[in-house]
Amino acid sequence: MPWTCSECGRTEYGDIGFCTRCGALKADGIEHPVCKNCGSVLAEGTTYCGNCSRPVNAYGATDDRRHFLALIFAVVPGMFDIFGLGHIFLGKWIRGLALALSSMALMYLKGMYIDNLEYLKWLAVVSVVIYTVQFLDLMFSRGLREKV
Repeated sequence: MPWTCSECGRTEYGDIGFCTRCGALKADGIEHPVCKNCGSVLAEGTTYCGNCSRPVNAYGATDDRRHFLALIFAVVPGMFDIFGLGHIFLGKWIRGLALALSSMALMYLKGMYIDNLEYLKWLAVVSVVIYTVQFLDLMFSRGLREKV
């Protein structure tokens, strides 16, 4: 988080513990809030970022709970080859519907080839791949949003 040195007024970025101009400690300086979306320094009391126009509290505790519930909606029904519910819960409609359609196609194919074990093995592999892609998409999309 950027901070301003109390001695010389220089703005320092990163996790450095002292001012690179005068050597004053970070503890004496003033920390500034940073936009969680684009990383730009925010002015005091702002509710929107001046750089990306995103709300300052874009990723609060409510969003964390929603994301956790989306993971639950992805993992539990996904064990039964029902995909896309976590994405739909988060409002990612295109991905959610694509995953739901792949789920329906898998169920249809399993019904058609119920007596052919070779096809069922490959369909099980496809099911595990779709399940993993769905889970990793929800995990990494959240992690990357926080880091950017």
